[in-house]
Amino acid sequence: MADILDEAQQDLKQEKLELLWQENRNFIIGSIIFAVVLTAGLSYWRNWDYQQKMDATTAYYHAFKGNDVDSILNYADSAKGDHAALARLSAAGVLFKKGRNDEAVKQLRAAQAAGKADKMYRDLAAVMEASHLLSTADPAALEKKLLPLSSGSAWSLTAQELLAVLAARQKDFDKALRIFDNLLQKPDLPQDMRTRIEKLGALYAIKKAENNASLQN
Repeated sequence: MADILDEAQQDLKQEKLELLWQENRNFIIGSIIFAVVLTAGLSYWRNWDYQQKMDATTAYYHAFKGNDVDSILNYADSAKGDHAALARLSAAGVLFKKGRNDEAVKQLRAAQAAGKADKMYRDLAAVMEASHLLSTADPAALEKKLLPLSSGSAWSLTAQELLAVLAARQKDFDKALRIFDNLLQKPDLPQDMRTRIEKLGALYAIKKAENNASLQN
C-alpha cells in the first residue's frame, strides 16, 4: 500500500489525475469492444437459426474489419436487432478515435434505443456514453443513466467504477471511496480493475485530506 501511495502522490504533484482516467477509459472501452465482438461471434455460432445468423455475422465482420465508419454505418442501417446494435457500437468506437465525438455519441444513443437488441448491448452503449461524457455532461443526468446499470447488468462493475469517478469529479471523495471500498470487497473483481481502483482510491484519499485541511484553515 505504501508503494501505491507514493506513486499516487507523485501523480498528484504532476497534475496527472485527469490523464490517468483518460488512459484507463480508453483501455476499458477497447477491452469491452473486443469482448463484445468475441461474445457475439460465439452466441450466433450456437444459434438455432445458424445460416441466417452466420450470414449476418459474416456481413458484420466484413463491414468492421476495414475500420471504415461509413461501411459500418451502412451495414447498421440495413441490419436488425443485435447486429445493428453491435455495428453502432463499433462505429462509435471508430468515431471516438477520429475525434468525431458528437457523431459517436449519436450512434451510442441509437444503439440504446434499439429495442430489439439484447439488453447487454444496449447497456454497453449507455456505459460507453457515460464514460466519454464524464467530464462534460450534467452529473445528475449521468448518475441517472449509470445507477440502473450498477446492479443487475453485465456491466455493473464498470458502472459502479464510473459512479465513483463521477462523485470524485464533484469533490464527493467520501462517496467515491465508499464505492471503491465496496468494489474491492468483491472476490470476482478483475485484477486490472482492482489495481486501477486501488490507484485511483489512493489519489482520492489524498484529495480528500487536502480538502479537509483547507476547510480547517
